[in-house]
Amino acid sequence: AAVLNYYWMRRLSTLETLGPFDTSVDDVALLPFWAAALGAGVLIADGVLARHDVGFAESIAGAFRRLVPLVVAVAVIRSATVVGVLLLVVPGVLLGIRLGLTAPALMVERLGPLEALKRSWKLTRGHQLTIFYAFIPVWLLALGATVGAGVPLRDAMDLQAQNPLQDLTPFT
Repeated sequence: AAVLNYYWMRRLSTLETLGPFDTSVDDVALLPFWAAALGAGVLIADGVLARHDVGFAESIAGAFRRLVPLVVAVAVIRSATVVGVLLLVVPGVLLGIRLGLTAPALMVERLGPLEALKRSWKLTRGHQLTIFYAFIPVWLLALGATVGAGVPLRDAMDLQAQNPLQDLTPFT
């Protein structure tokens, strides 16, 4: 995630994107992988909480069995959050919080994408501030991981991008 976030931020900083409405091929192509990773993470967390072993391969297989509903749900959440962020950030954060339990509802309760979105909305009603405060440390850790992975990656990409011969002009 950190590598992909760094790549996206690098494109954004060089204006190689359309901003929040970026629908480039790589973003669309990565959506199933993000959805599968999210679903696998939910299955692993559910296994840990239920105190039974869930292997990596088993969680990935479980996520791929529910891939289509996961992709639909992730696309809806991403679109809603982007629109919310465009409406002065706070609505985007609130939408992200309210829809944050969609993947667990989809994977653990085996609901369809729309039912999972409704279930998340119902479960988080009245708890937005508590959820927001609970996730501040998680967001800070994710930011640290993104920056921590991004710095060495940036240095490697900068070295690769530098061409010592690019400033030489041919003799005429």
